[in-house]
Amino acid sequence: MIQNLFILRNSIVLVNLHSGEHNVLEDHVSLLGGYISALESFGHAITGTKITSMNFEEVAFHFYKDPRDSSLTYLLVTDLDVDHNIITSKMNKISDLFYKEYSEILDAFAGVLGPFKGFTSILKKMKIVE
Repeated sequence: MIQNLFILRNSIVLVNLHSGEHNVLEDHVSLLGGYISALESFGHAITGTKITSMNFEEVAFHFYKDPRDSSLTYLLVTDLDVDHNIITSKMNKISDLFYKEYSEILDAFAGVLGPFKGFTSILKKMKIVE
């Protein structure tokens, strides 16, 4: 089950969607952008590659860098037992939809988050997330 979805642009959380019983990151959203940026930088510096997933005891973080806009990072937080193919499919759908809906806004992005608030409703309406 997907517990959280975050869409970040250059360490700024644009979208924060929670689903499921408990929000594992509810008290830490303000720290998330810097944490993800640091993880990405550290991983690339050490391995020369991008980070794709990271497991904790109870949850897994799945990362996706949008090939159309390298400033966009998608992060799905899931239960550990979610199939990788399901994650990949959802990431592709979410990134395609987000880019289609917001690419023009992203071109002129100046830090205003209001335009992105409706994205969670779109995902729920299309049953991409619960």
